[in-house]
Amino acid sequence: MSSSEAEAIDAGSSDGNGTRKRRLLIVMAGLVIAIGLASWFTFERSSTNAEPSDGDILVLAPLTATTGNDALRHARVSLGVVSTKGTDIEALEGKVPLLKDALLEEISAMDADYLRSESGSRRLRERLTGAAHDIWGTEKARRVILTELLIQ
Repeated sequence: MSSSEAEAIDAGSSDGNGTRKRRLLIVMAGLVIAIGLASWFTFERSSTNAEPSDGDILVLAPLTATTGNDALRHARVSLGVVSTKGTDIEALEGKVPLLKDALLEEISAMDADYLRSESGSRRLRERLTGAAHDIWGTEKARRVILTELLIQ
């Protein structure tokens, strides 16, 4: 083998190592970018889909209504509207009569014994929360809580 052939072989092997190193760097850079993008998308999605937290509570005065029984039964109910954090309670006050109307409608349709049960009070809460979402939207009202439920 002549010296020029040996130099050509050495030059080819060094070019092969340089090409491998460049490919390895490109692959590693691509992985770093892919991992960075994946973590950014995960963080961005989790921060935008995070459930809003509770804000102030607008407490309504007690309301008495007749239940839907054959016998004359009365229910005294107090409730509160849990706002979304950052919502001004005063912004909710103007539409409180609409929620009171929904409360009267729900109670008049319910049997007193059912309303007194755990599932009945849960259903009342859920129905009133749905009414609150219809009235104010989920961006202002989180849920409705019962603060008093008395059946006579």
